[in-house]
Order: sequence, then C-alpha cells, then structure tokens
Amino acid sequence: METLFRDVRLSLKRVVKERKFSATVLLTLAVCIGANVTIFSDIQTVLLQPLPFYPTRPARHHQQQLSRRGCGARLDGLLLSPGAD
Repeated sequence: METLFRDVRLSLKRVVKERKFSATVLLTLAVCIGANVTIFSDIQTVLLQPLPFYPTRPARHHQQQLSRRGCGARLDGLLLSPGAD
C-alpha cells in the first residue's frame, strides 16, 4: 500500500511539473473519447436499431394510387404534372 501512495504522489508531482505535456495528453484523450462515442452512437442508430417503418403495401401500389388520383407525385422524389406518367 505504501508503494501505491508513493507512486501516486510521484505521478502527481510529474503532472504538475510538465503541464504542457499533461494538457496535451488530457486534450487528446478527451477528443478521442468524444469521437469514439459519436461514431458508436451513429453506428448504433443507423445499423443496429431496426427502422420504425413497416410497409404493409408495396411502394408501386402507392405510386399507382397517386397517379390515379391525379396528384402528380412520384416516389422517386420528383414532382411531375398529373399526366406525365
């Protein structure tokens, strides 16, 4: 137990003595941990959790219904006039 306290005391003295190096190490650790958390949360959101969308009908059916109603919309993101299909 004595050696542990001695090691901690010597480590703290060295951290205080070399402030620039200590600040660089702490800043690097903070940036790396932040990047790791951000990447993991993005991967979890996009790849690991299932999407909350459960289609009951095919998309083609919805496109046909829209064209029959004369809405002029398409599912590929283009807005066309009603007779353009």
